[in-house]
Amino acid sequence: MNVSDLLLAILFFISLGLSTIQISRWKTEWEKEKALLLQEQKMREEEVEEEETDTEEDYLEDFLPAED
Repeated sequence: MNVSDLLLAILFFISLGLSTIQISRWKTEWEKEKALLLQEQKMREEEVEEEETDTEEDYLEDFLPAED
């Protein structure tokens, strides 16, 4: 084994380590984006539920006789 082989091996492991770090960063970013998307979806579902509730209340107010 000569010096050039040793240098190539060192460069290979350095690049492998850097690739692993980059993949880890991408994974972290993806998990953050996924959490944000899930939060947005949950908020939309809550808004839809509120709209449905409002619609039912409006219906009752419009079509049922008022109690005095």
